[in-house]
Amino acid sequence: MQKTSLFISKQKLFWINLAVWVILTLLAILKQAYYMMRAGNEFMWGDEILWTSMDYLSMWILSFAIYGLFLRTHRMELKPFLSIHLPLSLIFGLVNLSLSLLLTMGISRLIREPKMAFGEAFIHNIQQFLSFSLNGVIVYWLVMIGLFALNFYARYKNQTILSLELESRLNQSQLQTLKMQLQPHFLFNALNTISMMVRSDKGPKAVQMISGLSDLLRESLAREGEQFVSFEEEVKLVKKYLEIEEVRFQDRLSVHFEIDPASNDLTFPSLLLQPILENAFKHGISQSLEDAILRVKSEVIENEFHVWIDNSGPTLPDDWVMKEQKGIGLTNTCTRLKQLYGEEFSFSVFNLSLSGVSTHLVIPARPISAHTTKAL
Repeated sequence: MQKTSLFISKQKLFWINLAVWVILTLLAILKQAYYMMRAGNEFMWGDEILWTSMDYLSMWILSFAIYGLFLRTHRMELKPFLSIHLPLSLIFGLVNLSLSLLLTMGISRLIREPKMAFGEAFIHNIQQFLSFSLNGVIVYWLVMIGLFALNFYARYKNQTILSLELESRLNQSQLQTLKMQLQPHFLFNALNTISMMVRSDKGPKAVQMISGLSDLLRESLAREGEQFVSFEEEVKLVKKYLEIEEVRFQDRLSVHFEIDPASNDLTFPSLLLQPILENAFKHGISQSLEDAILRVKSEVIENEFHVWIDNSGPTLPDDWVMKEQKGIGLTNTCTRLKQLYGEEFSFSVFNLSLSGVSTHLVIPARPISAHTTKAL
C-alpha cells in the first residue's frame, strides 16, 4: 500500500495533537466540576483530575496509532475500510479503557495505600467502567474524521500550488516563445540590410553594421531567460539597435531621447521596444525619402509608466485596426503584454497631428526590485 503524509511535519503534528488533548482535558475537568457543584455534590479535585487526565493521556498516546492506521488505509474503498476500522475502533475503546485504568491505578498507588491487590482492583474497575469503552470508540472515529479533513485540505492545497506552478511555467514558456520569434525576425532584417550594403559596395558601412549587430546580439543573449529588466537597461539596448539603423540610414536619421529620470529604475519587459522600433522603421521611416525623425520618450504619471515612440513618415490608413494586424512585431508585443499584465496595460498606435505615427504604451510603474527577472 502506498504511504502518504499530511501537509504538516511529524514534529508539528506532535505538538498540535498534544495541545488539543490538553485543552480537551481541562475542558472535561471544568465541565465535571460545574455539574457536580451545580448538583450540590462535593467535587474531589484530586481524584477527578487524576482520572480525567489519565483518560485523555491514554487517548493522546493511542491517537498516534490511529494516525499510523490512517496512513495505511485511507486510500481504500469504503467497504474494506469499514471492515477494518469498525472492529479496530472497538478494540481501541477497550485498550484505551485498560490503559487509562493502568495509568490511574499506578499513580494512585504511589500516593495512597491500596485497598486491594492490583490485579483484583484492575478487574473490578474494568467491570465497573466497561461502558466507558464507548468513549474510546467515539474518539477513534472523531480522530479518523479529523485526519481525513486534514488530508483533504492538504490535497486541495497541494493541487492549488501545483496548478499555480504549471500556470506560471506555461506563461514563462509562452513568453519565451514570443521573444524567440522576435529575435530571428530582427536578425533577418539586419542581415538583409547588410547584404544590400555589400552589393552597393559599401563595405566599411557593412563592417560597422556587422560589428554593431554583434554587440546587440551579445547583449540580447545575455538576457536569456529574463522577462524584466530596468528601463535604463532596455534603453541602452535600444541605443545599440539604433546605432545599426543610423548606419543604414546614414545622415538622414535623427534620433531623440526624452527619458524621465524617474523611469530608469522601473521594471520593463525585456526586448519589448525593439519590435516597436522595427515596425516604425519598416512602415514609417523607410517609406519616406525625406529626413527621418525618431523620438523615444518616457514619463511617470502617478502610478503609471508611459512610453512613446514617435516616427516620421506616412500615416496610418483611416481603416487601420490594431487587432487586424498579422505582423509578428505588434501582434507578439500585444500578446506578451497581455501575458505579463493582464488588463493592467494600454497599447495604442495612432497618427500624429502633422505626419508620422506614435506608439503609446502604458504599464504599471513598479520598481525593478518588485519583479524576479529570471524565468522559473
